[in-house]
Amino acid sequence: CIRDRAGTATDGVVVANLVRQIKAAAPDDLDDAIYVGMTSQDVIDTAWILQLRSGLTILRTRLSTVVDGLNNLDQKFGQNVMSGRTRMQLARPIKVSERIRAWRQPLEGHIRRLDQVQEDLLRLQLGGPAGDRSTFFGQADAISNAMAQRLGLSNPLTCWHSERDSLVAFSGWL
Repeated sequence: CIRDRAGTATDGVVVANLVRQIKAAAPDDLDDAIYVGMTSQDVIDTAWILQLRSGLTILRTRLSTVVDGLNNLDQKFGQNVMSGRTRMQLARPIKVSERIRAWRQPLEGHIRRLDQVQEDLLRLQLGGPAGDRSTFFGQADAISNAMAQRLGLSNPLTCWHSERDSLVAFSGWL
């Protein structure tokens, strides 16, 4: 289990013990094929992106649920007239639809921006120890393409060990 505190305490990172566990569970003839050329950062960053993807799904669903609820309220009550307010005092009358629109539009904008953030964020991290995929014996493209496809991530041409702008953009979106 990657939550093994003793392994992390021994190695300083979670991945080394994970690799030992995978090798122990795999047939002996596959030992040389497990974790070849990858770094702990490749594994941790890719795992992090996979976890964020699950969170993005939850956030999108919740935002969409609120927008749908507002649309339902708008259909049901939108033509009703209510008091507009300014500084907690009565202003001119407005339709309920106008108030709901003011609540709904920012949420719809957040969903559109989430699409943009998600596209940049959901990428495979596979650079190897030098960050140039040179440790994959000339098979870097085939390996990274297969991994990205299997994981449902995009496959950037370069690694992003030190390029964190997509994570910053996601944090800003939050």
